[in-house]
Amino acid sequence: MNNKVNIGFISKGLNAYFAHIKPFVDFTSGKDYNYFIFHINKLYSPEVSINDDRVKCIDLLKNPDFRRQLLNNKIDVMISLNPGNIFDLFFLTICKLENILAVYYQHGIQLDFRSFDAKLLNQNKSLDKTIMSLKRYIFFYGVFLYNTLRNRRRKILINSVWKKTKHLFISKNRITLPKYGLKSNHCDLAFVYGERDKDYLMRSMDMLSEKIIISGYPFIEPLNSVSTEHSGENKLLYISSALRHVGVIPITKEEEKAYYQNLYDQVQSAGYELIIKLHPQEDFEVFKSYFKESQNLRLYKDTNLADLVIDSDIVAGDYSTAMFYGIKYYKPLVIIQSEFFKDYPFDFTKFDIGVKTSINGLSKLLSQGIEINSKIYQSFLRNYLSSKNGKSLYWNFYNCINNLYH
Repeated sequence: MNNKVNIGFISKGLNAYFAHIKPFVDFTSGKDYNYFIFHINKLYSPEVSINDDRVKCIDLLKNPDFRRQLLNNKIDVMISLNPGNIFDLFFLTICKLENILAVYYQHGIQLDFRSFDAKLLNQNKSLDKTIMSLKRYIFFYGVFLYNTLRNRRRKILINSVWKKTKHLFISKNRITLPKYGLKSNHCDLAFVYGERDKDYLMRSMDMLSEKIIISGYPFIEPLNSVSTEHSGENKLLYISSALRHVGVIPITKEEEKAYYQNLYDQVQSAGYELIIKLHPQEDFEVFKSYFKESQNLRLYKDTNLADLVIDSDIVAGDYSTAMFYGIKYYKPLVIIQSEFFKDYPFDFTKFDIGVKTSINGLSKLLSQGIEINSKIYQSFLRNYLSSKNGKSLYWNFYNCINNLYH
């Protein structure tokens, strides 16, 4: 490749870097590509910063002229994890107007909002969160106006913002609306987990079949960086979804602390060592303070998840897609039920995978033992998490990009 391809990511907060962007960079070690992250991190995760010489971070709060930033950095490809978000949609529309390839990379389960009570989401109505939400929307619509007035093809931008605003604040039947763009304006390419995800994009946004690549779940390969020394006890890996931190469930830090201390007690009484994998948005020091004097406990945040799963005997959590690693490595799954959800947005047990329990019933369940059906695991991996060609998401992505730019 004579000239490097400039690949950008639109990510409102830098907390998405380790889980969703770094694997793209690691796959090539920067060879033949330059990487950029366009962000508004101060409004989402100001405590997070990244130190990676392979990636250039561009703060759109300081550089609000989107078109100028794209042209100055000569971006060829722009990847969004959530192209249906009004901010991402607007940014990607400017990309398309400048003939920059707009790409959707699926990073989570496409939630069917009919499978659970959507009113239970985002219940945290604290004053601080309300003020921050207002600040974000003031910034959004201010920067939309600024960029629209500076663009000669503003009609497309105005139309997209108006339609998405109606979806956000006016529409009553949101489950019928496309979640990843608009029928009139969506990404040029999409990389999705499986056939269901592809069918959804075709139905909801009239995307062409050939523009949607079934590339499987973006599993990260193990690095063997985690010590496999056994403590003499079995190990339970708990994968957090940051439900308190992001405001999905209305509990305080003290209530969250009580939950995790109960989890620790349940796991200990069953003779297991507890390993907790924090969500990228969660604060490591906060969780460390929950377990000041606890033994047989390990906390990780940015560690390779595949290594943690391989090193564990049982994987537990709620509806996080990270639990797919438990299926890939044939580990028993335990779904901890929540008092705030009658049914989680994604229920592994509906596929005959995993067992449910309340937090107070965990010790008894672990003591009884959990068996898995490897054939069901194999079927799930084949039907929902595997690419058509057996290659990884990252291989499929770069193969597609290389073909386009040659």
